[in-house]
Amino acid sequence: MGTILVAASNGHTVYRFNSDTPGVSNCKGGCISAWPPLSVSAGTTPTGGTGVTGQLGTITRDDTNGNYTGWSLVKP
Repeated sequence: MGTILVAASNGHTVYRFNSDTPGVSNCKGGCISAWPPLSVSAGTTPTGGTGVTGQLGTITRDDTNGNYTGWSLVKP
């Protein structure tokens, strides 16, 4: 299954959107309604708990979106 990440803010699992490419979110319009991006406050970097070995960061969209190893993260 791969790495499973859970947002500490609400306990929801977050997912990588397979139509994205590293550093670019292609989830727009209806996709955002169904799979809202994991928003991160401007100027902050997401942090991972024990066992998260990949690099967490952000990409810039119309908002600031969390990412894991360069891939945009979405939440259900």
